Amino acid sequence: MRVHQSFVFGAVVLIGFFMLGTLRAHPASAPKQKAEALSLCTKCMTPTIFSKSGIGTARAVAKARVTYQDAKGHCEQYAMEDHPNCDKEAKETLKEEAGKIYTATADCVRGKLTDANGENFIYAGLWPKTGNRFQDQYLAGKTRWRWGLGSDGDTGKIVGEDGPTNAFMVSATAEILCPNGVGPARKH
Repeated sequence: MRVHQSFVFGAVVLIGFFMLGTLRAHPASAPKQKAEALSLCTKCMTPTIFSKSGIGTARAVAKARVTYQDAKGHCEQYAMEDHPNCDKEAKETLKEEAGKIYTATADCVRGKLTDANGENFIYAGLWPKTGNRFQDQYLAGKTRWRWGLGSDGDTGKIVGEDGPTNAFMVSATAEILCPNGVGPARKH
C-alpha cells in the first residue's frame, strides 16, 4: 500500500514538473497592443502605421497603409447599413487601396506638421483647461495647431474641435511624430 501511495505521489510530482516546463516553454502570449494609426478624417478609415523615422526630430515621418482590419473595423462601425457583409467590403476596400501609402511629417523643433491628407499646420502652444469637461479630458495640455498655407482660406486660424479635420486628429498625429513635445513645449 505504501509503495502504491509513493508511486502515485511521484507521478503527480513528475506531471507537475512536466506541466510547469511546458508552460515556461510556451508562455501565454501577451495581449497585443493596438497598432498606431494616422487619422484621415472624423469618420474615415485610419490606416495603420508600418514605418516611422526621425521621431521627435526636425524630420519626423510616419507612413501608414489600410489593412484588412482597418477596413473591416471601419465598415462595422460606420457602414453596416449600406454594406452588411463587412468581410466582402473590406476585401474590396483593400483592392482600391492597394499600393497607397499615407505619410505624415513633422518638424518637431520648429513646430510644423503635415498630416496624412497633405494639410499643413503650425504649432500654436498647448490647449488650456477651460472647465469644459469634454475638452479638458481630450485636449487640455495637448498640442494646439493653426492651419498652415493651402487650407481653404483658414490659414492662421486655430484648428477647432469639429469638422472633418479637427484638433483631436491633428494633436494625435503630433503625439505620434513628436512624442516629447513640439518647439518650446519639448521635454528634455
